[in-house]
Formats: sequence, C-alpha cells, structure tokens
Amino acid sequence: MDLLWSSPSVFSPYRLPEPSPSHPVSQPRRERGKGESKARLLCLACGVALPRSTRSRSSRQRRQRFRTCMLADWTRRDQLLAIEDEVQQLWEKEKAFEADADDTSQEKYFVTFPFPYMNGKLHLGHAFSLTKAEFAARFARLCGKKVLFPFGFHGTGMPIAAAALKLRDCLKRKRNASGASGASGASGASGDGEESSDAKESKAKSKKSKVLAKTGGLDQYEIMVALGIPEEEIPKFTNPQYWLEYFPPLAVQDLKRFGAAVDWRRSFVTTDLNPCFDAFVRWHFQKLRAKYLANGKRQTIFSITTQQPCADHDRAEGEGVNPQEYTLIKLRVQEVPEAWSETLKQDGKLGDVYLVAATLRPETMYGQTNCFVLPEGEYGFFRMRDGSIFVCSKRSALNMLYQDLMDKEEQEPTCLMTMTGQDLVGLPLDAPLCLYDTIYVLPMFTISMSKGTGVVTSVPAEAPDDYVCLRDWQSRANWREQYGVKEEWCQPFDVVDILSFQGEGEGEPSAPAICEKMKIGSHREKDKLAAAKKEVYQKGFYSGVMKRGPYKGQPVSEIKTQIRQDLMDQGLAVPYFEPESQVLARSGDECVVALCDQWYLKYSDAAWTRRVQKHLEDLEAYTEAAGNALSHAVGWLGDWACSRTFGLGTKLPWDEKWLIESLSDSTIYMAFYTVAHLVEDASELSEEVLDYVFCLSETMPESHIPKERLVKMRQEFEYWYPVDLRCSGKDLIQNHLTMCLFNHAAVWEDANMWPKAFYCNGHVMVDAEKMSKSKGNFLTLEDAIATYSADATRIACADSGDGLQDANFSTESCGKSILRLTNLQAWAQDTMEKLPELRRLFQDDVQRCIVIQRLLETQTIALSPIAPHFCEHLWRNVLARNSLVVQQAWPTLEKPVDPFLARQYVLIQSSLRSFRLQLEKFKAPKKKSKQPPAIPTHATIFVAKQYQSWQVEVLKVLQKIELDENNEPVDKNFMGRLREAETIKRFSKQELKQAMPFASYMMKQEVKPRGAEALELELPFDEAAMLSELRPAIERQLGVALRVAGAEEIGKRGEAKAQPGKPQIVFEAA
Repeated sequence: MDLLWSSPSVFSPYRLPEPSPSHPVSQPRRERGKGESKARLLCLACGVALPRSTRSRSSRQRRQRFRTCMLADWTRRDQLLAIEDEVQQLWEKEKAFEADADDTSQEKYFVTFPFPYMNGKLHLGHAFSLTKAEFAARFARLCGKKVLFPFGFHGTGMPIAAAALKLRDCLKRKRNASGASGASGASGASGDGEESSDAKESKAKSKKSKVLAKTGGLDQYEIMVALGIPEEEIPKFTNPQYWLEYFPPLAVQDLKRFGAAVDWRRSFVTTDLNPCFDAFVRWHFQKLRAKYLANGKRQTIFSITTQQPCADHDRAEGEGVNPQEYTLIKLRVQEVPEAWSETLKQDGKLGDVYLVAATLRPETMYGQTNCFVLPEGEYGFFRMRDGSIFVCSKRSALNMLYQDLMDKEEQEPTCLMTMTGQDLVGLPLDAPLCLYDTIYVLPMFTISMSKGTGVVTSVPAEAPDDYVCLRDWQSRANWREQYGVKEEWCQPFDVVDILSFQGEGEGEPSAPAICEKMKIGSHREKDKLAAAKKEVYQKGFYSGVMKRGPYKGQPVSEIKTQIRQDLMDQGLAVPYFEPESQVLARSGDECVVALCDQWYLKYSDAAWTRRVQKHLEDLEAYTEAAGNALSHAVGWLGDWACSRTFGLGTKLPWDEKWLIESLSDSTIYMAFYTVAHLVEDASELSEEVLDYVFCLSETMPESHIPKERLVKMRQEFEYWYPVDLRCSGKDLIQNHLTMCLFNHAAVWEDANMWPKAFYCNGHVMVDAEKMSKSKGNFLTLEDAIATYSADATRIACADSGDGLQDANFSTESCGKSILRLTNLQAWAQDTMEKLPELRRLFQDDVQRCIVIQRLLETQTIALSPIAPHFCEHLWRNVLARNSLVVQQAWPTLEKPVDPFLARQYVLIQSSLRSFRLQLEKFKAPKKKSKQPPAIPTHATIFVAKQYQSWQVEVLKVLQKIELDENNEPVDKNFMGRLREAETIKRFSKQELKQAMPFASYMMKQEVKPRGAEALELELPFDEAAMLSELRPAIERQLGVALRVAGAEEIGKRGEAKAQPGKPQIVFEAA
C-alpha cells in the first residue's frame, strides 16, 4: 500500500516545519499542577480515561516519595524553572551556540548525535544519550575550541507509515463499532461464509501482544491520546507527512528547554519532503552505486504486513537479528496411512510425504537413529512447489512460502490438513545417509515449535539432547506404554559413531561421553544439556574427522559445506532460513525470512572491510568493550538490504520504485549539517555542485548558485569535517555506527575525512527498573523537565553512569540536585552581598576575598557543562558579569601547584578520615558492657618522624622495584625478591614476621594510590608542626581537646603503629 501522499506539505522543505497556530509549540506553556503529572492533565483535558501506564502504583509512590522527602513543595523546582526560562531567552538573543567557519585558524570541534525518529516525543533515553554529546560540546567550548553541535530529525522508513496505517485501522474500527451499535439488535449474526470481525481480531491479538506490552497495552489511537494530542487533531496523523510537521517542533522545544547547545540554523528533517536533503541522499547513493551496490535476490528479514524487508529501525523487537541458514533434511514417510491419502492427493496422485527437520549439522546425518516430534505440537501438511508434501510447523511453512519453496498465491501457506505430534508417532521413515533402512518417529518433550520446523532428526552420537531422549525411551517401559511407543521403534537402534577427533584415539561417541562426564540423567536438566551441546558442537566442527561416507578421513570443517551440497543435489535436502530469534515489526507482525529481489550494499566486500578495519586502529572508542564491539561488527556485517517499497524516504535515483531504507540514508548526513543553513534550492544541488562542496572535485561547477556561496559552502565543510565525536547508544554499534564508517570510506578515499571518535553508552533505567510504559516509569523529556527542572535532570543523567553498562537515572538524585543547586545559589548570593563587608574586615589580607570570589567563579565555570542554566544565572546575576559563562575559558592555575602543599593537603584529609573512624569506634557501645559509651574529652596525636630500622630496610628493597603506569609492580614476584634480599635475611624471627605484611600493605594500600613517593623514608616537611598548626581546626572537627606528641613518646602506650605520613590518635575520657 502506498502511503506516500502527494499532498503539498504545509512547511518549508528546506527547514524545520513551522508550527501552525494550533500546534502545542504555539501555545503558552501550561503551569503544572502540584502532584499532577503532565500525562494526567493531558488525558483530563482530552476527556479520556487515564492510561494504565500513568496509573502505576510504583510511579505514584516514586513521585510521592520525591515530593515528601526531597522538596516538601515545588517552590525550589519552580525557582530553577524560572531561571531556565530566563537563560534560554538570553542564549537565543545572543545566538550563543551558532558557529561558522569564518576564522579557520581556531581549533574546531564537531560533535553529533544520531537524529531521533519522529514518531513521538523525545524521552529520557534520548536525553541520557544526548548528554554525552552535550557535555563534550560545552567542555570543548570552554577549552577554547570553536564548537559545532547541530541536530536533525529522522522520518525515513516504515515506523511512521505503519503507525499511520494502524491509526487509520483504529479509526475505521471505531467508526464501524459506532455504526454497528445501532444495528446489532436487528442483525443477530454475521453473514454466511464470512468470518466475523471479532474472529479476525482475535487471531491478530496473539501476534501483537508483545508490541502492545511495549506500549503499555494501548492501541495506536490511545497512544496518540496519551501523547497529549487533542482528539480532533488525531485523524490528521493518518497522513504520514503530518507526523513530520507535528513532532519536530515539539522536539526542538523540548531540547531548547533542556539546554541543548545546538546551532538550530542547521537543523532539518529527512525524507523527500525535504528536497535538499533528498538531493544529498541521491548524490550519496550515486557514489555508492559505482562500486558498492548490487541488485539480486537475497534472504532477508521480512514483514508480511508491509510486504517488504524489515531493517533494524523498522523493528519493535529483534534489532541485530539476521537470517539463520539451515539444511532441511527430507525424511520420507515410507507408508502413508490410507486415511490420509485422499486429502493429500493432487490430480488423483499422491506425492511423496516428508517430515522435514532443520539442522545446522548435515554432516552428521550418517548417525540418524530416529526422528522426534512434540506430542502436543500442531503439524501441518503443506504442498511444495514440486508437488511433494512437507510436514512441519505452520511458522516454518510461512518462512518456506516466502523463500519460493511453495507456490505463493496468498500470504498464508496452503495447509492440506493438521495433526498433533502424537498422531505422527510410529511413522516409518527413510532418512538420507542413514545406516538404518527404516527409522521411526518418537516423542520428545523439549522441542520448541518457535525454532526450526518442530521436527528433529535424532543423531545421538553428536547431540546430547537426542542421546538422553533416546536412552529414556529405550530404558523406560512405562513411558513407552503411556505414549504408545512400541519397543521395536527405539530398542534396536544403537548409537552410530560417525566422527573421530584429531589427536585422540578411538573412544566413545561425543554425546554419550559428555553426558556421562556431566552426570546428565534426564532431559529436564536443560542447563547441563545446553552446556554439553555447545561443547560437543564446537569439538565436532574444529577437531572432528569423518568416519563414514565418501569423505571418510577428512576434517569436518573442510567438507561440511560439500556434504550439504551433495544432499541438495540429490534432492534429499533443501536450504531453509528463518530469523535467528523472534523479530517483531513495528506493524505488529512476526517477521519471516523471505527471498527478496532488492538492492543491497556489499558490506561483505573484503577490500572495503579491510580499509574500515585499518581505520579502527585510529578510532577512539573510549572503552575496550565498545572498541571490541565495533571490530566484531565490521567483520560480521554482511550485505545489507537498502531498498524498500513502503514508508517514507528518498527514492533510488535510477530505480524510483524503490525507497532507500532508514539506516542506509543516515550514514554520512553529518556532512550535510555543515552546509544545511546555506542551501536554498534543491534543483541547484547537482552532482557537480555536491562533488565540489564536499571536496571530491577541485573544479568550480557551472551553477546558478553564486560563486561566493559555493566557496563558503566548501569552506564550511573543509573546516568542520571530519566529525570529532559521535555519541550514540550501544544498540547502534552493530548497524548505524559500523555503516557510518563503511559509507565514509566509500565516499571519501582519504581516511582523514572519516569519524575520529565514537562514544557509546548503555540503556537507561529509572530507579533501577527498566524504563517502560507498562511499568509506569516512562518519562518523556518534557515530563522530566517539568517535574525536576532541566538542570536537575542533566545532573541526574551525569550521575547515572558511563560505558556500555546500563545506567540508572535516579529520581532521588534529581531531588537532591534541586536542593543542592538552590542552596548553592543562596550561599553564593549571601556571600557576594557580604563581600564589601569582608573586604573591610580583611583589609590587611585582601587575598582572602579574592580567593572567595575566585572559588565562586571557578565552580560556576566548571559546573556549567552539566548545569548550564543555573551557572549562567550565577555568572550574570550573582557574580554580575556582562559576558556569558558558556564563552569563558576552563579554569587554569596561575602558577604551578606546590607539590609539598599538595602532599600536606592529601595527608591531612586522609588523617582526618582516620581520626573520625577512630572517634566513632571509641564512642561505640562495648560488647557485653552495661555501661554507657564513654564520651571523649581529649586526645593525643602521635607522629613518627622516622620508620623503625627494620621498616627502613624493607622500604629500601621496595624502592628498587619497577612500577608500571598503574603503580603496579612489573615483577609480580616482588615478595620473593624481598625474602631473598641479604638485609632481610638478617632479620630476627619477630622482624621477619612483621616485614612481609608490612611490605604487602605498603605496595597495595600506599604505593597503588600514591606511587613511589609512598616509599620515601622521610617526609619532605615537618608533619608534627603541620598538625600543631592545624590543631584548632582539628579540635573543632572532632570536638575534643588535642595535643600533638612527637616521636619520643611513641611506644609508651602501644602507639607504635604511627609511621611517617600516618599519624595515630588516641582518645581519652575525663
């Protein structure tokens, strides 16, 4: 169905859509009611029932706990929101984040973020990933770089079109239900020969249940209502174009309120609704066509509803899942029961009937002993293109239908009849390559009907599951009696040994041996069987050698493919594909693997792949896990179907019946950002013009575009490219980010034009739970800002976590951030107001006032990447600066740090921490004591100027040990070297007993954090004098009177633990 309406768009095709007067962006921001969520207000305003997702008990409790424990009321939050509104207006007025390539001498920093898909509002997951780019961009600006951070919006692909189609169906059902309600009394039943709409709907429910679960159980109409769209506006969304008119302005509004430091002049939407971007994509694909595009039939994940391939972005579940290739082994039924014959005949003739088993190991078919089916499973009889009949699950038959194994007249395979697996038990079969003339069908209770065909050919020598199950049937007479299994169907069949193993002599077959080794006694021991299967399969492929057939003596790894081909050439097997795991399209259907005629990108090209792999050596991935994932994806990514017939997008320039799919048009669009604000007419963007602008040609093109503007466009691209940092969720590593590298390599030969760094993060949870509409903890960006403020949300995102591990967004952190920010503002305001008084007070020490002011300035600048609104407010309104904090330089030291002062600071901090722990221990109740804990009134700090003589000798030996960059000993046997040292050998037994723990402690607890300085024999300053000078401050901290004792008193009361840099304290009560 063609959903690409030809009606003219209401917005300019070159820029973001201009919102209509009725659009939410054009309305004044509604004040949020205390205790009411935005979703609740929207639903009440629309007059509809509150969706389940906003009635979640956990969500309600979380908000209540936040209000009660953190805020008491919303005054502080509202204070931050008011600051944010004011600051955003200031940035808009000052054009704070617009950047041009006018001064090319300044170092640049180009950061990008994958543009979000415009089928709804932005949510917290977008915000969390976005902050990685946000913080990097703002920090780079503070470091003196000219920063470009643009932002676009994606509409390509089938999700919007599918949602529009689902909405149209919803509205149609509502109209029919409304019209039928008056006529239901007059007509008691649906017409003869036509399935009722209720029956059709019930069939569809099971397939869509998982998709509904992801949306909180709402249909498309209810989703639109929950998004806050007025009911009278909802019918407009049956036109896919309208989604791209409605949601991008909302996204821009939310991102501005979030404080995104974006150059909005360069924003755009994708698809051919934007002719300029459309021209760019067409140019891009002309470049790919030269070497890296091909056309042909490919096995592809396919949506039956939309009748086209289903790429990662088109899926509700199953991103990254690929077609899995199997071999279908044809097990011929030797004697077809008479009762089946008439039903299965075609033109009076009965073709061969096969139970078909999907296998990944066709080389093991010499060891077949029987065939398994699921007793309660439903099996269909399906006629194939050659007239034979396959017995298998309906799900696998659907895959076969789309792989041209059947005549495809309709979207469903023609099923001649169905039976349960129990009905098939006992059928005699001919099995290809099998050493037994006849094998029989037996029950197996662990078969999954959602994997393979539901038929399993049994090779007990190489499959632990098969061995255990066959053993059970052979040994358990009560089972055979219960399921009607005759003894002759299983008892005479011994395990057939089919493989030997390199480096091993003759022995027991793999599966029986490992089952005995792992003591697997039942088919119910699933975990053990899974581990056994993995070990046997790997051993069989990598070290197995054939013992049967014409390839006897040859390694399995070399002849596996040939045996498969032999089976197919002899008509004993056929190729079969299905998804590696379940894939659900956004349209709601479970996807199959189909043999499709399509255009595809040849990412399997070896030379292309080598160039990208070489670039990975220079690409900054920040974490080892991300680097490894990228390397794996580059080597794994195969040919990629890049054409579609359904949805929104750009048409292939040379074959316009095809649309370019959503991932393929989004790989080098970062280049378009550099000139997006300068393009005006798509008709002027010829191939020659774009070749010149993007540095693929030095020839000035013939064009109506003024020469000055062409030069300016090229200058913008040359200055900003390549991308310095691209931030993304980890789910895009296996597709978008890898394809981004490949396509840059295809367009620009020079690797200096390819992306320099990728930063990838995990998914975000909310309060340690997966964010989900069904859990009631789903937060849109709009709701997060309205509930917590933008800066508190940003701080919570910064505090959520880094790397590929899933992060945890804590609403408690939001509450604490609101309190801390407003407390900091109050303190800063009070301090700055008192500064004149402080100057008079400290007239003999003006430096103190300067330090206080410098502290505030430094803290404001340093915090500004994370809480920019708040810091801009402090900078302008509290510190009274006329400039913008976002334009300042990162704080630097005016003179080098005094290393001795730094060490003194570290020492006093660690000492205070130790003193407080000792104080708590002293005040703690004593075990079995009825007396109340003593309250300390005074204490003595014992300071050691020198180590004991035996400690000095240990330290001298440790000083000779080489350390690596992590302060770890290069020689891991350093303790052995210590024992062998001549000086240590002369120790007494008591000293030797103390030396080893002391050495271990120093290396692990002192050297690891501090480095080689921890092994110095004396401190470079007077530790006792320092503590004496700070005695009044320490007394205030501990609440006791203090004295500092020198080395001469050590040992009188067991204070010998003191050593240089580690003073000891002893508390006493009066």
